[in-house]
Amino acid sequence: MPSHNNQAAQRDVPRDRVGTQGPLKGMNRILIVDDEPDHRLVLRTMLEGSGYACEEARNGIEALEVLEGIDVNVVLTDLQMPRMDGLQFAERMAAHATFKSIPIIIVTSQTLDLIQPVGGKNNIFMMLSKPYEWTKVFRAVARAFEIIEHAPREVSLVGT
Repeated sequence: MPSHNNQAAQRDVPRDRVGTQGPLKGMNRILIVDDEPDHRLVLRTMLEGSGYACEEARNGIEALEVLEGIDVNVVLTDLQMPRMDGLQFAERMAAHATFKSIPIIIVTSQTLDLIQPVGGKNNIFMMLSKPYEWTKVFRAVARAFEIIEHAPREVSLVGT
């Protein structure tokens, strides 16, 4: 993935949406996409407490803007959001040359049985249900980074 100028991204993205205070070099970066500020805060707090750098967006449109300006390794997204939901966002990522290899973890309050057929499409790596089971969230994130580390660049990252 090409390197982007983090300072330019910080200048162009409103502070209420993206919370990184500066470049965090050498850290694994996760983009958290959820329209609920409390959900983003909880995920961010837990993930940053475990050593991950986090970026935030309120919906798929904002998430695509963040991806244009900042290198991200993994995306954690809600399904139901205004403007562009999680599945539409995943489709747009899959169609983008730079973003199509970023694994996506969907975290949703919907019944997983209803959305399971979409698993494995558009680089959807894993689907987890809300309320959060922290061990599952941490395992999913750790597994995504492990696969990224060992996968050839053009291989699709799919899991259950």
